[in-house]
Amino acid sequence: MTSLDQTSSEEAVLLTRGYRFLKKLGEGAYAKVYLAEYKPESDPERNSTLACKVIDTGVAPKDFVRKFLPRELDILVKLNHPHVVHVHSIFQRRTKYFIFMRYAEHGDLLEFILKNGEVAEGQARIWFRQLALGTDWKRV
Repeated sequence: MTSLDQTSSEEAVLLTRGYRFLKKLGEGAYAKVYLAEYKPESDPERNSTLACKVIDTGVAPKDFVRKFLPRELDILVKLNHPHVVHVHSIFQRRTKYFIFMRYAEHGDLLEFILKNGEVAEGQARIWFRQLALGTDWKRV
């Protein structure tokens, strides 16, 4: 395993698809998130910085793998909204799912509030409206 918790074969598979992990951003009980670079061989000028959530079904609870993961994947493929992070691609290799998505370089809302303190009411209204619009599940 490398310092990025990848086997050499996983690294090779990612590279053939144009992806390379740069650093680990965070982790939970059975998923890790990496900063990744996307450079497809077919278009070397195209270069994107993405986040990749890697879910290891080998260590995840069986009820999560059976019930919740299929639902999460199904929703992620259907989501297309300006207020929701765009999913670039999803693929599975053995027990792991690789979910590549737009990298939110400024972090998430909780990080922002912890770093900057309370938010003015006008800004909070704007963000709350965007959050509500992004979670309008009738559109999924």
